[in-house]
Amino acid sequence: MRSARFPAALVAVMVLATAAHAEELPVNLQVQLLSKMSTYVSNFGLPGAPAVKILVVYPATKTEPSRGAQALSTALIQAGKLGQYVTEPKLVPAVDAAKFQAVLAAEKPQVIYLAPELDEKATGQIVEAAGGGTALTVSGVADHVKLGVVLGFSLVESRPRVLINLKQAQKQKIVFLSGLVKHSVVVDR
Repeated sequence: MRSARFPAALVAVMVLATAAHAEELPVNLQVQLLSKMSTYVSNFGLPGAPAVKILVVYPATKTEPSRGAQALSTALIQAGKLGQYVTEPKLVPAVDAAKFQAVLAAEKPQVIYLAPELDEKATGQIVEAAGGGTALTVSGVADHVKLGVVLGFSLVESRPRVLINLKQAQKQKIVFLSGLVKHSVVVDR
């Protein structure tokens, strides 16, 4: 009797894990949506600049970039452009807020894209470090948006959804144009 419960429990856990993973929007679709968002975000690129610098952030506990970060970087390189801007992705590890703030000051990115492997603590530190600037934080993990990432993408009932943390966007003086907020899910006002 005991052995029959164990496989059933294992199957239930596997089904739930698959369902949770299935809610993540594919990376190529995330990049396509981000490309469209470039026209709806007031300070997406620098005026007159031909390129947008994107930091793809992965867990610092890894010795090399995580799979999710590599997939994001590859998708950004393959896309070549986000709206009218050429993409310049760079993989960087997530470090504590003070060190990451120094990275932001040195790199001066317009976009900070969080890898899906980042945990709550690392995400919080990135949000804290980015909070004083105007770099757009982006993630394909809905929970990251709840933690303060400005723009996110998810799958809801097999449809892509744009998530916005309006409170964080206002704090960073990021303005969304042309009614984007009406067509998005606002996570935090």
